[in-house]
Amino acid sequence: MPDIFSSVEDIWIIWLVCSCVVGVLIHRACRGFSLSSIGRFWNDEEGASYALPYVLTFPIFLLLMAVLLQATLILLCKFGSIYSAHASARTVVVWQGSYPTDPADGKTYTRYKAKRAAVMAMVPYANSSTLDRKSLFPFYPASFENKFLGGIDLPASFANLVTNIDRIFYKGAYKRLLADANEKDTATVSPVIRNRTASTRDSYIDRKYSYAAAATWVDYPEEVVPWNEDLSVTVTYRMAFHIPGTARILRGSRSFWSKRFYRDIKSTVTLPSEAAETPSGQIGIPYDPSLLRRIKGPPNPT
Repeated sequence: MPDIFSSVEDIWIIWLVCSCVVGVLIHRACRGFSLSSIGRFWNDEEGASYALPYVLTFPIFLLLMAVLLQATLILLCKFGSIYSAHASARTVVVWQGSYPTDPADGKTYTRYKAKRAAVMAMVPYANSSTLDRKSLFPFYPASFENKFLGGIDLPASFANLVTNIDRIFYKGAYKRLLADANEKDTATVSPVIRNRTASTRDSYIDRKYSYAAAATWVDYPEEVVPWNEDLSVTVTYRMAFHIPGTARILRGSRSFWSKRFYRDIKSTVTLPSEAAETPSGQIGIPYDPSLLRRIKGPPNPT
């Protein structure tokens, strides 16, 4: 089965059924429509009692539209998770064969790179609600470093600092794109990006990045996958439901910490490993991951 259907098979079925029903209803409503019928309906009072069926069926139609919209949002996040899994898988392929001076730092750095690639790919699809993030992830970022760095025991300040650094980089890249687009005024750039007055606020990007960082997980083999063998990376994104009344139909799960509903969306990408053709699969050139070293500080003397 193509990955576009994995973890959201039921959503596709519900979305297709709702789309067909809405299409049929719109077709039937527009089939007998004409401009003269508006005047007759406005002046005629004989069929006023028929308004009752419309009042009774309107909640059903409203629920149908709500389910259709929420299913569409879930599928959009599914598309984003596929792209995120590709970005993370490519990052793991590149970094898994690195040869750090400290092996523990090597695994941490690979986890960090893979997580950052997945998060940055999911930011455009992420929720900007601070309330949803605090409801679904009440201990963020205290519990964030375990998921962000693969279970490594580090203080919450470390994860918070890394997140802030990456968030600043992300906003900086957006602003550079905005400045270049306004300076060159190229026709290939979106009008929203070209228009400086329509640029996104920093606080909005901050909220989206924070939610994506808390709601995205990356899983892949801990050990180096030998050269040219399959390397599978799975990205899981926890999407909060936005439209009330749709979680029961779309099989949403309720958060243990709050009454918020969510849906876990998973995507798996498999790429051939490009590790070095050595017994360990590593390149063999030692290096020191400066970012982690600066944050963690020098090793304690023994």
